[in-house]
Amino acid sequence: MTTSTGAGPLELVDYVGVLRRRRWVVLVAVCVGLLAGGVVVALVPKAYTASASVYVAALASENNQATGTTTGTVDMDDQAQIVQSQAVAQTAANLLGHSLSAQAVRGALSVSVPANTTVLDIDCTASKRARAAACADDVAAAYLTARLTSAASVLRSTLAGLQAKSTSLAQEIGTLTATLDRPSTAARHISTQLELNGANAQLNALASQIDAAVPELASLQAPHDTLAGHLLSAAAIPAGPSTPRAQLLLPSGLLAGLIVGLLAAFLADWRDGRLHDSRDVERFLGLPVLLSLAGPREAIEARLLSPRSAAGEAFAELAQYAAVSLGEGSHVLLLVAVSSGSAASVIAANLAAALARARGEVLLVCAAPSETLSAQLLGAGDGRGLAELLAASAAVSELARPASGLDGVRVIAPGVDDAGALLDRQGEVSRLMVELRAQARYVIIQAPPIGERGGALSFAELADSAIVVIEASRTRRAEAVECLRRLQRIDTPILGAAVVAASEHAERASAAPAATDLESLSARSGAGSPPAGASPASEQRGAR
Repeated sequence: MTTSTGAGPLELVDYVGVLRRRRWVVLVAVCVGLLAGGVVVALVPKAYTASASVYVAALASENNQATGTTTGTVDMDDQAQIVQSQAVAQTAANLLGHSLSAQAVRGALSVSVPANTTVLDIDCTASKRARAAACADDVAAAYLTARLTSAASVLRSTLAGLQAKSTSLAQEIGTLTATLDRPSTAARHISTQLELNGANAQLNALASQIDAAVPELASLQAPHDTLAGHLLSAAAIPAGPSTPRAQLLLPSGLLAGLIVGLLAAFLADWRDGRLHDSRDVERFLGLPVLLSLAGPREAIEARLLSPRSAAGEAFAELAQYAAVSLGEGSHVLLLVAVSSGSAASVIAANLAAALARARGEVLLVCAAPSETLSAQLLGAGDGRGLAELLAASAAVSELARPASGLDGVRVIAPGVDDAGALLDRQGEVSRLMVELRAQARYVIIQAPPIGERGGALSFAELADSAIVVIEASRTRRAEAVECLRRLQRIDTPILGAAVVAASEHAERASAAPAATDLESLSARSGAGSPPAGASPASEQRGAR
């Protein structure tokens, strides 16, 4: 088989898994975002906005000079600019009693014109509710005063021009009338009469304009006149602040926290480098998963499982698959853990029990010097074992202890001597493997992690097949890839992986390997590889 080190496409279940594993990161980020929004709402100075509406009436003296998007006889865009002028702001500041400067009034103002209307909505923002309403009303009053003053001034100038022109025409008419009274030719008389008629017509028109302008000017000059416009609605005291807006800031903080939390969760999961479930094993390693007990509620305990339980049935299925894959004859099955922990011991004990129930005699060899849990779970205890067998100080028949309450299962403990040092003697290991094959139909060797001292490769090259044990959320991808590569270099067939949740009863937690550890693994990988040509592994695997 080949090892895939590239990840396949992510599916919905992968995203859900990331959120489940990193839910606290997301939750903390959401709480921080919500808290930040609350802090802004609490600490940012509150501002209140009040609005007054002014109706702008068209004057008889105004022409239609509409531009932009505003229509009508009054250019509302110009009027909006007048509201925000320095003169209006100064008048409004005077009305406010100089509690705000003219510049501050201009900064607090905003003016809008509703579509297709001659109404100005004047908004004023202040730090106090009453001041905001007074500001809007006083700006409206200042604008109306300025409009009346400006309209009256324009109308006075217009009226003065009309009156001056009327006086000039009256003098011209008097001159023409005197000319008609003097004797003249018929042609000259007719011409003078026509000029007189035209002058009288112009004078009458001017008189009509003056007659219209005089009352309009008088009205503009009257107190509280509404001819140029009036206050449509006074500003009401605002019920709440316009800024900061809790209804906007709190959801915004929550959403920002959620986005940051999701990004942090996926970044942390990407940089984590650990295998979290069977899907990770298949995606990153390209390894079939034969046993999967890595769900959030599937952590196996350090005990023998009932064959009728869900986990027990999973071990029975694993035993059936291993037996069918190995075929007839006696076989050696290597169970190698990628990382340190008790998972391999629990799996070894339960797999031995399931295989004995289904297929016959099983001999479990605890080859990890520091792991005695599997022997204890099967009731075989510890004491003399593999180390003494490698030292040729005892026979297999003497040290293979029967499991308590299980027919067909015998256990060889790690031993009391330093078995790890003896594992480097490949000749002793080859001799022992011949003896083990003769003792039982299935020999399960619980090997130490490949990265540890103890020589898992010594057994791996003589085994018929191997199952790789991966503890979810503990085993790192780099460790697993290195383990598979070293097994492949010595042509050890790999049936697949057993993925289990990290046991709470682990005797020691696995730590992240340093770069020097991985380098030493790679440097030593060649030491355990057989030379080209025939090898003890090929001889042992052929004896089935």
